[in-house]
Amino acid sequence: MWFKNVQIFRLVEPFKLSPEALEDYLLNDATRPCGQLEMSTYGWVPPLGLQHQALTHPSNGCILLAAKRQDKLLPTAVVREQVQEQIAQIERDQGRKVGSRERRGMMDETTIKLMPKALVKSSTVYGYIDLQQQCLVIDSASRAKAEEFIILLRKSLGSLKVVPVTLKKNVAQVLTKWLLHDDVPTDFTIDDQCELRDPEHEKNIVRVVNQSLYSQEVLNHLTAGKQVIKLALTWADRVSFVLDHEFGIKRVRLLELVQEQLNDVEFATPEDQFDADFAIFSAELSGLIPRLYEAFGGLSDVAAIAAAPVKQELEAMA
Repeated sequence: MWFKNVQIFRLVEPFKLSPEALEDYLLNDATRPCGQLEMSTYGWVPPLGLQHQALTHPSNGCILLAAKRQDKLLPTAVVREQVQEQIAQIERDQGRKVGSRERRGMMDETTIKLMPKALVKSSTVYGYIDLQQQCLVIDSASRAKAEEFIILLRKSLGSLKVVPVTLKKNVAQVLTKWLLHDDVPTDFTIDDQCELRDPEHEKNIVRVVNQSLYSQEVLNHLTAGKQVIKLALTWADRVSFVLDHEFGIKRVRLLELVQEQLNDVEFATPEDQFDADFAIFSAELSGLIPRLYEAFGGLSDVAAIAAAPVKQELEAMA
């Protein structure tokens, strides 16, 4: 269980629920099939798969969760086609025109009629609570889908105070400095992909892939004032990823140095391998996250103030 994309949210208050207690809260919002007149549902599923029952999976100081969304596929074109056939028949049989209000009513009626027959598409989003870092990590390239996950978790718990990560230094400015002056921290290396944008003309974007980022072409864009809004990086020869200007971490990949930990291990069950994969991934990310905070000057004052009780509690537990 290795995430491909990472959205990080800070927990404002220490998370104190055990996996078992959290499970009790999640049960009320467990997934269920769409009803006949429902276009979608969203609920918790067992992270280990539907053959299991537990809605939480604790490992390595983290609690893994999974939320499943089911959407009925009912294209508007299909509804409109059936309505057009009805309109044509009315005009032919009754010799009158169908008004816009009647047309809208026919669209609604046809949609309701077709909903029980619609196909269902499912998608699952994973996330975990890191009890040591006191953050929520969600596997999504989309901020909207990550926030949907948070809304469901907040609904299940009744309350959940989280904030996006905000840093003391501007991410785009720091990434630009790293690339322009080859001034990246010693445990990071710059890879072969970036995205540059003119801050005064946001649609003016240059994408560079699979070539040296230290070329004259890239340098010309930087000296002309473009900023780096995405940059491919490797941390400590262990994790490669693309970091964007909103602190989104994408295309995450654990490198050979990490994967070697699993090469000589034989697992008795798929569940054992799932657990080992998740334990290794979460451990690597738990090391990467604070280094990224540090590289960008640490958490901003707002985030630092919000996280102060967390630090005090961790020190008290030490």
